[in-house]
Amino acid sequence: MTAVYEPPGCPPETAAVDVADGLHVPEGRRVEVVEGVIAVSPMPDWEHHKIIRAIVTTWGAAGIDASHGDVGFCLRPGHCRGSDGSHVIPDVFVVRRAPNEAEIGAAGHHANWMSAAMLALVGEVTGSDPYNDRGPKARAYARADIPVYLLVDRDFGKAVVHTLPGLDREGHPVYRARAEFDPAERIVLPPPYPEPALGAIR
Repeated sequence: MTAVYEPPGCPPETAAVDVADGLHVPEGRRVEVVEGVIAVSPMPDWEHHKIIRAIVTTWGAAGIDASHGDVGFCLRPGHCRGSDGSHVIPDVFVVRRAPNEAEIGAAGHHANWMSAAMLALVGEVTGSDPYNDRGPKARAYARADIPVYLLVDRDFGKAVVHTLPGLDREGHPVYRARAEFDPAERIVLPPPYPEPALGAIR
C-alpha cells in the first residue's frame, strides 16, 4: 500500500516538499507530494506496467508522443517551493513543448522537478492507492490547468478522460467534463488527438 505522511508545521506545502526531497527510500519506490501530503508508493505490479506500455505503444503508433518513467513535475510553474504542495510523477504524460532554459535551470535547483507548464496531458493507472488518483491528483492536475487527465481505473474496468479544468461553484479545482470508456475497446481523447484503439489493457 502507499504510505502517506503529512509533516507538521506551517505552511504544510513547503514543509512537505522539503521533507520529500530529503527522503531516502528503497529503489523503485515513488515519492510524490499531492496537496501537501507526502505519498511513498511501492513498485508497480506487472499489470500496471503492461497497461502503461500498451498506452505508450499504441499512442506512439497513432502519432501521439507519450512518455513514461521517473520524470517529476511541479504543478505550480515557477513556484516549486511554497506552491500548492503538489509534485507528481505521472505514469504517462504528453508535453506541449520542450522545457526552456529557465525551466531547466530552475529544475536543477529544485531536485529536478520540471515545470507543469510543459504538460498537455497526464495519465495515471490505479495502483496501490486508487483514491489518490481519483481525488487529490485529479484536483492537483486541474489546479495546474493541465488540459487532459486520463485515469485508467483498474478496480472499475474503465478509463476516464477528464477535460476542461476549472473551478466548481465553491471555488475548488475540478475537471468540468469527463467521458468514460471501456479500455478494452477504445479511449477517445479530445481534438487534436487521434482516436487510437488500445485493445485489451485491463
